[in-house]
Amino acid sequence: MIVKIDKLSHEMRGIAKIDNKVTFVDKVIPNEVVNIRVTKQKKKIIINKYKKMKRNIVFWLMYYFINISAQENFSFRKNIVNANYYYATAKNFTENGVQVSYFRRSEVEENIHIEYGANIYFSGNKNPLIYIKHDSIYQTKTTGINFDFGIKMVKSKRIRDFNLEWTSELLFGAISFDRGNIPKTEYENPYEQENTIKADLGLESLSTFNFGQGLRVFKNKIGAEVKINYLPIYWTEKKHLPDKMNMFRFSLGMVYKF
Repeated sequence: MIVKIDKLSHEMRGIAKIDNKVTFVDKVIPNEVVNIRVTKQKKKIIINKYKKMKRNIVFWLMYYFINISAQENFSFRKNIVNANYYYATAKNFTENGVQVSYFRRSEVEENIHIEYGANIYFSGNKNPLIYIKHDSIYQTKTTGINFDFGIKMVKSKRIRDFNLEWTSELLFGAISFDRGNIPKTEYENPYEQENTIKADLGLESLSTFNFGQGLRVFKNKIGAEVKINYLPIYWTEKKHLPDKMNMFRFSLGMVYKF
């Protein structure tokens, strides 16, 4: 039968619909019209489990934070964790998702401290990423799990029973994606021996800085956070990207310090 390919799956297989059933077709590109023969059918296809999981993670963490006993007077605490839901402007790199973080706090002087730690981001991705390597153009997709690490400068102010914190952050991280048919870059290692075992995860990555400004409001140990981040991905990866594809993230979530 004749079908039109709507888009590609994470495994770079074409997706079409026949009688409202999802059909996978190998070795095709989006919008291509092909003549196919159905070789295997399944009664039920389960998709997007990952999206449900990421929503459950953020709701569970918020429930956990709210139910922690916070009946203490304010004092400086050295650890901070948070769970945020974020909106991303560049859908080629990531869709909206969940961010979880751990940072260690160090007091510089009264009302000023620094934090150092890492963020992990979970999201889905429906849109293709165009990647350029060795003057060839490839279509792939990000993995949906990314990270960055760095430092934050935090200035705090006490207002009655609340503590306000203004954060300025400088981070560096990577956005990973499936290599697919992109040629792997080989590096010569002069210390490599004949029996060396190599592990290949089939991934490539785009490195980027992450600049952010945020505001936290705490009542004892529990607080809320809103922030905005700018990722100038084109600065570090312009030879691999066709356009000036930079990204903003807008985040809102819960924070807990201990």
